[in-house]
Amino acid sequence: MRALAALSRFVGNTFAYWVLLFAILAFLFPQAFIGLKSWIVPLLGLVMFGMGLTLKLEDFSEVARNP
Repeated sequence: MRALAALSRFVGNTFAYWVLLFAILAFLFPQAFIGLKSWIVPLLGLVMFGMGLTLKLEDFSEVARNP
């Protein structure tokens, strides 16, 4: 369990660097990423689901007060 927590902490702390690295790689070598095209929508859905899991009840009440 500690290994998973350490991995999660590492990924969380370096996430921006990973995004930047893969954005640069995809720009320089687009053919290497063509096969991932069909994964964009499912992975975006997974990201949105993960973001939704972090919402609290107060977040919804704030939206109801200020639509």
